Amino acid sequence: MLYAATFEILVKSLYARLLVGFLTVLLLATSAFYRAYTAVTVPPIIRLIGSTQAALANESAIAMHQGGSGAASAYLQRLASATQRQHYLVDGNGRDVVTGDDRSAMLPPDPGPGRIRLKEDGDRVVFATPAGSEGLLLISIAPVPFQPTDFLRYVAVITGVVIALFLLLVATVVHPIRRVAESVQRFGHGDLAARSHVDRRDEIGRLASAFNEMAQRIQTLVTSERRLLQDVSHELNSPLTRLNIGIELLRTAADRQHAADRIQREASRLSDLVAALLEVVRLEGDPESAPLAPVDPLEVLRDSVSSCATEASVRGVTLRLVTRSESGQLRGNAELLRRAFDNVIGNAARYAPSGSEVTIVCEETANDYIIDVCDRGPGVLETQLDKLGSAFYRTDASRSSDTGGTGLGLAIARRAIQVHRGSIDFANVNPGLHVTVRLPRG
Repeated sequence: MLYAATFEILVKSLYARLLVGFLTVLLLATSAFYRAYTAVTVPPIIRLIGSTQAALANESAIAMHQGGSGAASAYLQRLASATQRQHYLVDGNGRDVVTGDDRSAMLPPDPGPGRIRLKEDGDRVVFATPAGSEGLLLISIAPVPFQPTDFLRYVAVITGVVIALFLLLVATVVHPIRRVAESVQRFGHGDLAARSHVDRRDEIGRLASAFNEMAQRIQTLVTSERRLLQDVSHELNSPLTRLNIGIELLRTAADRQHAADRIQREASRLSDLVAALLEVVRLEGDPESAPLAPVDPLEVLRDSVSSCATEASVRGVTLRLVTRSESGQLRGNAELLRRAFDNVIGNAARYAPSGSEVTIVCEETANDYIIDVCDRGPGVLETQLDKLGSAFYRTDASRSSDTGGTGLGLAIARRAIQVHRGSIDFANVNPGLHVTVRLPRG
């Protein structure tokens, strides 16, 4: 059960996994450092000891040759006092030439010519160095230069410091990730205003910013969708109510033809509303579904001006097209562009006063086609400019289709232009409204 609980913690906790991974890396790094240290330092130490031992062995052989065992014993005593180590001078069979004791058990194995004879005996190292040319050997006993345990206290201190730094580092990583996760969880549970307040510039900060941008877009879409549903229900309610009234009148009215005309008029309005609504939904849902091909925007604009001129003339409004560019091409959809131009120009003609003129100017820059549509109407409030182009939005508060259509015309125009990677902007010119459409050439 304990192992299962520990495994579950490791699986579910990023903090625990990072800590275990770090400790594992630290252990492996320490082991590798120790092996590398011994591989680098031991051979030079052995060579240094070997050369020192060779000099001492030569001195002991000289003492033995010149003064016999007494001189050799005196030299070995002085040597032991100076080095704080034990030294023995033996013959080739391991017998001490000073005391006559058998010390053959102490002799390290012979590794071959040119190599130092040594062996580890617990916490000691035994060296056997040839002394002179008479087959004598100098046995020296020294403590092991270093033990693995000698590193433990240093490793413990370093590990403690590094773990403390690691815990601080992990806290700065895991804590903001948990905050982002909490924001995501709140957002998933329906709190569309949930945002991740992580003030960082690294990957975690970019993750939090990406989530905030995504959450903002989703909130905007959901809010717009809810607003759209409310507007659709409102817009459909009025013509349906009038249709029901017309049907009742048709059943009881003396002039049935007038009642039938009224029903047909309301049915046409309802049909136009549904068609416009479907167009908005299609452009919002799959804007890339519209096939793109080389299109001459000036030709499309001329067709739109021509088609809108008839309705404008009925209202006593004149349309004047000014072209400051040559015929050119951009990748687009001619039908979508025509609908966008029709809605913008038709909207200007609808609000322009009788006897006035709507000016449409088309000019070309190095990167864009710019179409300006300017009427002499009442314009809109400054606070309403940013809302123009939103589905079902009208500048009048009565929301009557008799004073502003369905409120979908500019929404269709905006979305059609966005499909072409363009933009549409609105500004008051006192009097009138100035609409600027930009379409990139590429």
